[in-house]
Amino acid sequence: MSESVDHSGVVLANLPAGRAELRIALVVGLVMLGIGVVAVPFGTARLPESDAWAPIAFSFIFVADLITWFLLISQFDVVRTPALLVLASGYLFAATMDIPVLLTFPGVFSAQKKELIEAALSESGGRVSGPAGAAAILGIHRSTLESKITSLNINKHRFKDISPSKGS
Repeated sequence: MSESVDHSGVVLANLPAGRAELRIALVVGLVMLGIGVVAVPFGTARLPESDAWAPIAFSFIFVADLITWFLLISQFDVVRTPALLVLASGYLFAATMDIPVLLTFPGVFSAQKKELIEAALSESGGRVSGPAGAAAILGIHRSTLESKITSLNINKHRFKDISPSKGS
């Protein structure tokens, strides 16, 4: 099944805006300006610290990059301008680069790291090094684990009273 491509040169981006489109653009612009004016007094309000903004923001950026890529590829399918293909490829590359940035953003997985380290410390009876230590359980170097324990404010001594759990 082949799709017919319109080669007449009519592209939505090249068409002039009508009165209705101009009115919609004006209303959207005024609404955005109004939201900005209303938000100004809250600009100095201190909110509680949260690491949740990173996954949310990068998820939106990822989706926006993919939507832009799709629209540019669709436009390229009609116009066949190499510049559109290059631009679309840039957006696709940006979308793929958002994934490792999100996954390596500091603090995104802190809660999970802390729970994992505490579980390993509990299982090892508070021991960090050695064959039955938390570092061996997690498969990381002792000094790396010590650094993580310090940075995540984990009190490793509270696990010393707990006897290591052995298989029954």
